Amino acid sequence: MDFTYHYTDAQESFRTEVSAWLDANLPHDLDDAVGQASKAPATDLRRLLGEKGWLAPTEPVEYGGIGASQGEEVILAEELDRRGLGWLLDRGTAALARALDRFGSQSQAMDLITAINQGKVSIWHTCIPPQDSRKTRRLQTRPRRTP
Repeated sequence: MDFTYHYTDAQESFRTEVSAWLDANLPHDLDDAVGQASKAPATDLRRLLGEKGWLAPTEPVEYGGIGASQGEEVILAEELDRRGLGWLLDRGTAALARALDRFGSQSQAMDLITAINQGKVSIWHTCIPPQDSRKTRRLQTRPRRTP
C-alpha cells in the first residue's frame, strides 16, 4: 500500500512557478538577515511575497492572499523551507485577527490584516520561558513602519 502523497499536475505547476520566482527574486545578502526583522533584505522579500499574495496564500484576495488550496500552501512552505526561509510565513496573524474581531471594527480588521498579509506590516514577538517571567517587567515594544 502506497501512503505517499502525490501532487496533482496543477500543484506541480504551482511548485514550478514558486521555485522559479524564488530563484529569480531571492536577494543575495539575505543570509545575513535570517530571523532579523530590521534587515532590509528580509523586509523587502516579505513585501515581495506579500505583493504576490504568498505570505498568507489561503486568505481570500481581498485580505491579501490568493485563495490558494491547502495543498498549494504546503507547496509554498516546502519551497521556502528548502531555501531555509520558512520563517517568512508569518502565522501571528491568527491571534491578531481574533483580537480585532472581538475588540475592533470590521474596517480595522480588514485594513490591518490585509497590510500584514501583503508584507506591509510585520508582527514579531518574543517568547519568554515561564522561569524568566520577571523579565517581562522590562519588556518594551516599539512599533516600526516597514519602509
